[in-house]
Amino acid sequence: MQSNWPRSATRIYEPIVSNETACCIWNAILCFFITVWRWRTEAKDETENLIQFRFCFLVLLINTTFSFVLSSSSHGWKHQLMLFFKYGLGSTVLIHVLCVLYGAPFLKYWDKTISFSVLLSALLLPSVTASGKLGKFLNFSNFDWMGTNELFICLGAWLGAFVIPLDWDRPWQVWPEPVGVGAVVGCGLGSLLKLMRSTINAAGYQMYWPTKLFVHERHV
Repeated sequence: MQSNWPRSATRIYEPIVSNETACCIWNAILCFFITVWRWRTEAKDETENLIQFRFCFLVLLINTTFSFVLSSSSHGWKHQLMLFFKYGLGSTVLIHVLCVLYGAPFLKYWDKTISFSVLLSALLLPSVTASGKLGKFLNFSNFDWMGTNELFICLGAWLGAFVIPLDWDRPWQVWPEPVGVGAVVGCGLGSLLKLMRSTINAAGYQMYWPTKLFVHERHV
């Protein structure tokens, strides 16, 4: 039996923007506020830094809440919360281990390394959730979970490490402050570039996207 419900009415429940676009907008706004907060606190006290456990954990809680609202799981909210808990714990431990393997102090600044791991895990969470591959994040048999935002976050953190060995003797050179700032800047820049790409493509132009050479670009 054919329904008399108008076809156009079903469009009311369609999202205005995709999860990827919402994630990019959220990341850009969040990184902007973090950058402004970092700049204002540094102006007041040069010894104040971004990598504080309370602040990084707060960012993780905020992004977890946003990602929970963004995600739509048929397994129920309990299953979804368990996925977020596994992600937060597993990704933080994994990033901490990778930082130590790449040269971070094992004992000295161990609390800062954990805080940076929490921050990086928080920055990666929204885009991983938007891709629908939250449960497969720790599966490194392939890297199809890594998209543009994740690449820019990791690239920004890696580039930020270049100022650590310089002999400028500034407070913001101490591990892992420049790496954390680089990750935040990379997250915001990657999100803005992806929004620009969507806008340009929607206008009928094809934007060259070099990350296709490195990662699998998602289409959500």
